[in-house]
Amino acid sequence: MVLCALWIAGAGSVAQAGDIPVNNASFENPETVFVLPIVQGWQETGPVATQQGFTGTLSTGVFLNQPTSLIGNADQEQLGFIAAVPGAGISIYQLTGATYEVGMTYHASVWVGKSSDSALGFKPPDFAELELRLFYVPDGATAPGTDNTQAALESYLQIVASTIITAGSVGESALSEQLAWSAAVEAGDAWVGKQVGIALLPVNGDGNGTFNVDRVSLESKVVPEPASVALLGLGALGLLRRKTRGR
Repeated sequence: MVLCALWIAGAGSVAQAGDIPVNNASFENPETVFVLPIVQGWQETGPVATQQGFTGTLSTGVFLNQPTSLIGNADQEQLGFIAAVPGAGISIYQLTGATYEVGMTYHASVWVGKSSDSALGFKPPDFAELELRLFYVPDGATAPGTDNTQAALESYLQIVASTIITAGSVGESALSEQLAWSAAVEAGDAWVGKQVGIALLPVNGDGNGTFNVDRVSLESKVVPEPASVALLGLGALGLLRRKTRGR
């Protein structure tokens, strides 16, 4: 009876948890036969330059997983890249449309590797760092443009939770999963009711190389209230007593 009541009471909360859609999560758009400095579905920031007739930020984009330098566990055909250049306002980010809700925790995942070819200066040093960030946008904040300062970027991407990934901890021919998760959202948190945002940005490096990224995902989970946990314990204890008496 206790377990049944607990399930009924919590059914509404459980329904709120689940996967949160991420646009272009595997960086398949736009399609390219080599590399493009564009990531559809994400906002890109960084220094603006012109190359081969294209003007925009050249620090982020998508590339084809080439057979000659195959990344074995990439999803589908393409990956994203982010230059390991800190302090230059470089990032890719998106607001998901989901909102931070009290009693929920939020988990982000991205699969990360790094560029190779150190002879051409394309390999990031082991100390280079990429940040996976869950963020919210404070009221009145101005969205950073492509050619923005690091300070403007940081004021917009307000941290809820983050994790730092070092180049020395990831491979060149295979990706590894990296995670960031928030504490349970509380009523007094500044991000309650704000859109859930996810961002990737370089925070350390010497200007060489890129981080390769793929398979971004995001989910929310319900954190049981202490009273619910106590009821669950009582229910389990009751079942154990009944089982003991039946012997």
